[in-house]
Amino acid sequence: MIQIVRACLYNAAIFLSNMKETAIFSFLIFTKIGRLLPS
Repeated sequence: MIQIVRACLYNAAIFLSNMKETAIFSFLIFTKIGRLLPS
């Protein structure tokens, strides 16, 4: 289940990073959420 969530977040981060204005913002959110999930 966690792997599916992480995959969705990764795909979402790539999708958002395609927009230059939100690239850095989405990356920061992705890293913060990634830290909350167990590795």
